[in-house]
Amino acid sequence: MMKRNILRAAVAASILGISGVAFASDTADVPFTGTVEDLCKLDADPTGGTIALANTLGKTDRLTARPAETSNGALGSFTYKCSTGTANLTVNTPEPTGGDPFTSALESVPGYTKGANIYDDNGGTNSIAEVTDSDATAATASAQPGVPTTYYVSMWAETSGTDIPSGDYAYTVTIDIVDN
Repeated sequence: MMKRNILRAAVAASILGISGVAFASDTADVPFTGTVEDLCKLDADPTGGTIALANTLGKTDRLTARPAETSNGALGSFTYKCSTGTANLTVNTPEPTGGDPFTSALESVPGYTKGANIYDDNGGTNSIAEVTDSDATAATASAQPGVPTTYYVSMWAETSGTDIPSGDYAYTVTIDIVDN
């Protein structure tokens, strides 16, 4: 009887041992797949510019942000990055912002024109895209892949000989960014 109990215990232990090993050797393969598409995006919020009379040119009929034309203006900027591909940057003509009465009145002056540029330098000397009222086709430049690149934006408005009156002026220049 004792031999029978020992034999039963040995059989039970071997069954449990084999069962435990069998469960411990199970595995599950969990597959992962994915596609990384080119990411082109703004790397930071745009920085606004400042327009002022073109005092370095001795003009009173031109508002500008370009440092070579005014000591009181400043270029706006935005930083853009493409991870692998490129993107087209399109600059559009400045539009009055927020119903500003001075800007709206200025637009009705005979000979009024406006335009905008994208520069690849903060001095506003190397324009890579330009657009004007008389050239309604938006200008395009290409953002290159790799590290973030800062682009600088200028705008101007002029009245062809009519002095621009004192007041507050506000415009927005829209840059369209389209991945290639």
